[in-house]
Amino acid sequence: MKRYTQTLLNDCFATSIACILERPPDTLPNFCFLDDNWPEATNEWLARLGLFYMDVKVGDDIRDNLMKFWGWHVISGDGPRGHRHSVVGRQGQIVYDPHFEHSGLLGEPDDCEYGSLISLKTQAKGGM
Repeated sequence: MKRYTQTLLNDCFATSIACILERPPDTLPNFCFLDDNWPEATNEWLARLGLFYMDVKVGDDIRDNLMKFWGWHVISGDGPRGHRHSVVGRQGQIVYDPHFEHSGLLGEPDDCEYGSLISLKTQAKGGM
């Protein structure tokens, strides 16, 4: 993970992905600004890298057990500036906020979505 600071309005999501991919943010589109259907726009772009983005809500009852296996991921929730915000997480915890104020997210973890980059490439092992 490489720390980048967002430079455009509403590009915290793209900058969080750029941090995880260790690519300069200006090499990624601002997915949320490009299209109202940002998940599709995100996945169309990521597919060229052999990746897929999927986010889930995770309840308190399973968060600790599930998240201990997660590497770098995006956490999205209510931001301190009155709209949705995305940050970089690891094992369910905020590790880096790409906004220049670095003020994180508001609310409880139950109010957040946790998004991972998943490889579209599979490799069979053991001759199956």
